[in-house]
Amino acid sequence: MREGKPVGYESSDNDLVSLRLLQEDVTEVKKTIHRMTYELISPCTYCAMISTDAHSEKPISCSKENGLHKPGWISVDTCFTCGDFRKI
Repeated sequence: MREGKPVGYESSDNDLVSLRLLQEDVTEVKKTIHRMTYELISPCTYCAMISTDAHSEKPISCSKENGLHKPGWISVDTCFTCGDFRKI
C-alpha cells in the first residue's frame, strides 16, 4: 500500500494527462485575464508599462502610486482601486 493514497487506488496515465490538461487550461485562463487587464488599463496616462509575465504579482509600472517621476511596480488590485484608467 502506498502512503497518501486510498486502499485499492492506482494512478493511471489518464490521471496524469488530465492533470496536465487542467494545468494548461489554468495557464490559458491566466493569459486571457492578463490580456483583458492590459486592454482595460493601457490607456491610463500613469501606466508606464505592463509586464508580459501573466504570473507576476505586480505587473503594472505606474508613475502615480509612488509620487515620483520614476514609475513603481504595483498590483492589479492597486491599479483598479485607483481607477484613473476609467477617466480616459
